[in-house]
Amino acid sequence: MVSAVITTHNRVGLLVKAIESVKAQTYSDIEIIVVDDASDDDTERICRNTKGINYIRIKKNQKEEIMQEILE
Repeated sequence: MVSAVITTHNRVGLLVKAIESVKAQTYSDIEIIVVDDASDDDTERICRNTKGINYIRIKKNQKEEIMQEILE
């Protein structure tokens, strides 16, 4: 089995293209894992309504906190 991990934040259009690309592969034993970094668009709805998606949601975007740690 191959795992395709797709990370996203408010990029539902690109997410749909990425999912379609993975599903179009000739190798069939693929799991799709979407890690959503606190999107407020339709990402969750798309993932929950698309068969074969393992959806993980990070409830709070941590970009600002990570940047603060880098700058310290």
